[in-house]
Amino acid sequence: MWEPICGKAPFSPPAGGPTEKNLPVAALSGGKRFHGWPDVVGLGLLGLAGLFLLGSIDREIDYDEANYLQIAKSIARTGLPYLRGLEDIGREEVFITSPPLVMAVAALTQAHWPGRLWPSRLVHVLVFSWSLYLLVWWISRRLYGPWPACFALAVLLSHTQFLGHASVVRLDVPLGLWSLASLWCFYRALEPGCRAWLWSAGAAVSLAAATAAKFQAICIPIAIGLFLAGLAWQRQWPTLVRAFRPIGVQCFAGLLILGGLYYYLIILPGPDAPQYGGGLLHTTQQLDTTGLAFGQIAAYYVALPIKAIIYVGWPLWIGLLGLLPGRSEVRFAGLLASYCVAVGVFNLAVAKLCGAGTYYLISMIPALAVLGGRAGAVALEKPLPSTMLGGQSPLRIALPHHPPEKPVSSTVFGGQAVGLLEPISAAGTLAGSQASGPVSEKLSGSTLPAAQPAGIVPEKLSQRRQFVLGGLLLGLLVWQWLADRPWEVPWRIPAGSRLAQVAQWLNQIDPAGDGVLAEDTGIQFFSDRPTTVLQFAPYEAVQMYLEGRGPYPVSFVVLRATSWANPDPFLARHWPTTKKLLDSHFQRLPCPVPGMVVFVRKGKLLQNPSEIPAVGASCPQ
Repeated sequence: MWEPICGKAPFSPPAGGPTEKNLPVAALSGGKRFHGWPDVVGLGLLGLAGLFLLGSIDREIDYDEANYLQIAKSIARTGLPYLRGLEDIGREEVFITSPPLVMAVAALTQAHWPGRLWPSRLVHVLVFSWSLYLLVWWISRRLYGPWPACFALAVLLSHTQFLGHASVVRLDVPLGLWSLASLWCFYRALEPGCRAWLWSAGAAVSLAAATAAKFQAICIPIAIGLFLAGLAWQRQWPTLVRAFRPIGVQCFAGLLILGGLYYYLIILPGPDAPQYGGGLLHTTQQLDTTGLAFGQIAAYYVALPIKAIIYVGWPLWIGLLGLLPGRSEVRFAGLLASYCVAVGVFNLAVAKLCGAGTYYLISMIPALAVLGGRAGAVALEKPLPSTMLGGQSPLRIALPHHPPEKPVSSTVFGGQAVGLLEPISAAGTLAGSQASGPVSEKLSGSTLPAAQPAGIVPEKLSQRRQFVLGGLLLGLLVWQWLADRPWEVPWRIPAGSRLAQVAQWLNQIDPAGDGVLAEDTGIQFFSDRPTTVLQFAPYEAVQMYLEGRGPYPVSFVVLRATSWANPDPFLARHWPTTKKLLDSHFQRLPCPVPGMVVFVRKGKLLQNPSEIPAVGASCPQ
């Protein structure tokens, strides 16, 4: 039987039987809702993903997360996304570089637990991160079956960088969630008459646009454009015509959310409100090529894709295997491949992977995991016995009107039949083989008895292939265990403990709350002290504050001990000047927090640090 497409009624072929025009866009794997042990393993992997995420919550806060949580505190307090300026730390500026959806979700916890990190991370994990693992498993199971879905989930679990981002309040993982959801909704909206998926496509694009870091949501329309170009190359005109409606809905939804963001970030704060961040212009100017020779510039751009490949890691090669020809659904794989190309090209050509810009590639990891699920499905396919088919290909039996001299394509954009029609399901059975009409008559001919179409491919996979797939699953989980740091129980040790301890200690020795120069804004988040970031602030402003000039007093410099010994690349250029100013205007304090270095301005009156107990490793935040 044909599977329900839109969730209302099963798709029934017309009286004349299924043809190339009336078959659905993809015959998604249907049948049993529960597949026994494969689904038990999948649910176990989802539970393991939740355990990994909770166990990874206890990580040090970094610059981006501290900024986002500071914005969340501002939204909880004022309703608008304000952040301290880099040049003038006494002034709050409207943060316009990234949309505020993730920060607004974090604001719910910051309103009740201000300055605490783990509640915001816990809500972020439940709302965005674990939901993405669930979506990857569900889509892969829907398209390729339960065992390939387990493999896709294991691929995602094995990427330790993705896990590190999934357990902190950042924008890349939520962007991956809504990007994958918008591509899936667009794919399902290509089916005729599916209005629910049509509107869902627009809603998912809106959520992606409201989440994207530095304009990354533009990769979704780029991916759809590449996908449609592939369809045009294959002359899939009916599908191109059906794509007009979801594209129109998504364009309208994108314009609507852009208008809402413009009102919220520009109109609502007022025309004279200062704005934080340089936006796209700042992003594209990360590489200053002034004075560089052509060979140096060329070497830089040669190194960029190598850097990207190393960061994405082996899921990239698994994803490429997911584009191999096979009976498993392939059109959605082509759409995912287009998205991965769009993300890579956009960040290499425009964002240039600036700074920590390899993080921008995180949003493609879930798409590669789903492609890995298809690779597992192709690997588990068994060849169809030619004797049962009378020497004909199964696609030509399913489509008897197809010209025999015209070969059936199996490209990632669907070709003539595979992907567009998918008459063969992910389990390997001939979809619609029980339908009435010419197809069933053809199947009931002398070459293939009507009682045996479902037995063309056995339901049980060979033990060897199951053993190989299970070994790969186990190997991925072992790699996760070896590559990631030991997990901590999140409610036993406070997250972001070192910076939280330094912030508490500064509040104890300096109730006045003078400003801080630091590697990141974690001190500001935990203490509400105005903080200028040593790496990213214009060095003229940093030098001004080090010398004691400027409209706001800055009395402390906080560095990690590793950066003091080996300066960060952002600091290296001005490090000799910075050290001279530290020697002449500051003195080092004995910091009770291991691994941190604290300087105080000479002449600054402090409460006697010796009378204050050292901050312990388990101090409350």
